[in-house]
Amino acid sequence: MRDNIRLATASDSDACLAIYEHYVRKTMISLEIAVPTREEYRARVEDILDSGYPFLVCEREGEMVGFAYASRMMNREGYKFNASLSVYLAENARGAGLGRRLYACILEMLREQGYCNGFAVITLPNDASVGLQKAFGFREIGVHRRTGYKFGRWC
Repeated sequence: MRDNIRLATASDSDACLAIYEHYVRKTMISLEIAVPTREEYRARVEDILDSGYPFLVCEREGEMVGFAYASRMMNREGYKFNASLSVYLAENARGAGLGRRLYACILEMLREQGYCNGFAVITLPNDASVGLQKAFGFREIGVHRRTGYKFGRWC
């Protein structure tokens, strides 16, 4: 079984949304309350692609099993060398190192583009994401408590 990691195109947005939908409906990992429409999600993907940030997808035997992307961290010009990082995996693709492979590719692309810092915002608890960040040398710089509300509770 071989994974094919490649640059995303706007036509990948439906497959990415199919993976992301789980995180919206079933987890606190995404603090979105409603699943974005196909049009909304395609616009998000296009915005990231148009901005020049890397957006990668991974296919396994013709099926989308994960994606990762970088995006603008903050809007001020002085933050232009920073990027926010996200990775989402299909349920059947977790725990096999795919997140690490996607992250390694994204981080290398960001380095080549001249970015200096990558940041991940993680809703806790999320041991898998915390472990992924630590594996790449990320360190905790702060915890926002009771800033997100979903499923009738604060995180």
